[in-house]
Amino acid sequence: MAFESPKYFASSSFVNQVLKEFGPVAAEGRLVGPITENYRVIYTSRKFSIEVVYDDSDGRVVTVVGTVVRGRHVRASLSCLYVEARLGAAQEVREIARSRHSLVQALGSQATAIRDLIAVLLGPGRESVMLACRGR
Repeated sequence: MAFESPKYFASSSFVNQVLKEFGPVAAEGRLVGPITENYRVIYTSRKFSIEVVYDDSDGRVVTVVGTVVRGRHVRASLSCLYVEARLGAAQEVREIARSRHSLVQALGSQATAIRDLIAVLLGPGRESVMLACRGR
C-alpha cells in the first residue's frame, strides 16, 4: 500500500492551527481538552462538546457541537447554530480551507463564532437551538 500524501496540508498543521485559534476560546469557556486525533480536535465541558474536523479530500473545516437534550445526544453544525441563535449569517462562519491562508481565516471565523455562541450554549437557549439544528 503506497503512502498517500495530504492533498492540502498535514494533519499536524491543521491541529496546530486549531490549538492556536480555539485555545483561548476554550480557556475562556472553561472547556477541557484538547483531545487531538488525525485531522480532529475535541474540547468538552459538562454541558457540551466542540469537535473541529478537517476533510482533506474536500478542503473543508467543519465544527460540530454536541450535547444531551432530553436524554438524547444531539449534534449540530456551528454554522446552523450561529444562524439559529441570531448571532449572524452563515457566511460569517467560513469552512473552505485549501491553503494555509484560508485555513487561518476559516479557523479564525469559527473560533469567533464559538466565542459568541458559548453564552447561548451555557444558557437556557441551548436546547432550542440544538434541537432546531440537529443533524444539520
